[in-house]
Amino acid sequence: MSKKKKKNKLEKTLVEKILDQHKIKYRQAEFATREDKGGVAQMDTSILNEDEHLVYKTLACEGNKTGPLVGVIPVTEHLSMKKLAKISGNKKCEMIPLKKLEKTTGYVHGANTPIGIHFTHH
Repeated sequence: MSKKKKKNKLEKTLVEKILDQHKIKYRQAEFATREDKGGVAQMDTSILNEDEHLVYKTLACEGNKTGPLVGVIPVTEHLSMKKLAKISGNKKCEMIPLKKLEKTTGYVHGANTPIGIHFTHH
């Protein structure tokens, strides 16, 4: 007997395994990437058309008083560092530099998730 070929599925991430454990429904999606002007890979969500706002991005930031912060917003939006600073009790917030990102969050650029960061550090 020959083994059935598995569908071409993506390998499950830590976050997906956690969602499975808690019986939370989700759908895997794989997006192409493109480099922005600064040479940083950006997710291309154009295949979603009008549903693009349903995909969220995780932004790893730092506050001058609190240290690391995580912002989660739709990919169609931009995070205001001034507003983040105000609601988090900081005078100033900025993105965590790429060279400090993996050490701070446990993830490389493009792989950060709020659930993964929480479970990695708690």
